[in-house]
Amino acid sequence: MNADLEHSIAALLERQIAIAEDLGTLLGAERTAITGPSPDALAQSAADKIALLGALDRTEAERQRAFAAAGLDGAAANDAAPVPDGIVRRWRTLQRLAAECHRANEQNGYLIRSRQHQVEQLLDALRGGTPGTYGRNGRTASLAATRPLAQV
Repeated sequence: MNADLEHSIAALLERQIAIAEDLGTLLGAERTAITGPSPDALAQSAADKIALLGALDRTEAERQRAFAAAGLDGAAANDAAPVPDGIVRRWRTLQRLAAECHRANEQNGYLIRSRQHQVEQLLDALRGGTPGTYGRNGRTASLAATRPLAQV
């Protein structure tokens, strides 16, 4: 691998690492917004996340082209000269950050689904729907036994 290509790949990986670090920070802020009282904070977090993911996609396309030019894509990588340690180190860092972001995003998705379920249960109770809990006999309460909490 020539020095210019190595430098180009290293710079691309550094940009991707910076974006992944920003994304990790943003996912932490998103978690706070999910559990907090401000829907505006969550909306802003989602918009920021979309922007960062777009930047990551663009740099990923560049990285794939650079890896292909260096013979580091697919089967050709087996015949390529040894990969410089700096590239390998950056690549492993990027993979670790990507895995951390994936886990954080999955956890945030779980929190969102959980909050959504809680809101649906509360709305159902306000509308006089069947409760989602079970009585001592193992059955849900009958519809006749429920009353709306308020009339509209």
